[in-house]
Amino acid sequence: MARFLTPFAFCFALALLLGAGCLLSTDSETIVHDPQFVEIYLQHGFLDELNTFGGTLTKDLVMDGSITVAFWLSTEEQQTILERAEQMSFFSLPDTFPAEAGVSINPDPSPDKLRIRSGNRDHTVVWSYPRDPGDTLSAIPRQLSEFIFSIVRQTPTYKALPQPRGGWI
Repeated sequence: MARFLTPFAFCFALALLLGAGCLLSTDSETIVHDPQFVEIYLQHGFLDELNTFGGTLTKDLVMDGSITVAFWLSTEEQQTILERAEQMSFFSLPDTFPAEAGVSINPDPSPDKLRIRSGNRDHTVVWSYPRDPGDTLSAIPRQLSEFIFSIVRQTPTYKALPQPRGGWI
């Protein structure tokens, strides 16, 4: 009888572990989050990316590659970002800000991209480095992206991610 219980106990334990794994899944379909009335796609720096269209956040770990996790913004965070975007006239910016002519950076993190969709407004701005210092508008998408990532960095989800090893100069 002991032989019968051992395989049975093993199968039962395996079923429990598999079931627990399903409950711990970070599949974006199973996580409850605030509705995303402001959707953001932000490719920033080398590998940092916020994509609330798809519900993901990717953090650049430099020497260790990157990590992607399920991520959404709270209603309050979305409202704060939308207010800042409106204050900075993001939705009326040109679509592209090229790098300063005749100057290059190596390694080059360019281009960065910020797309914000809210209601019937949907605008994308792409910019490259180094920024033309004579173009004052070209600072706006960079400043807005830094503001958005300052909010993201304060979330428990981001704080739980591993620290990068190494850095970009």
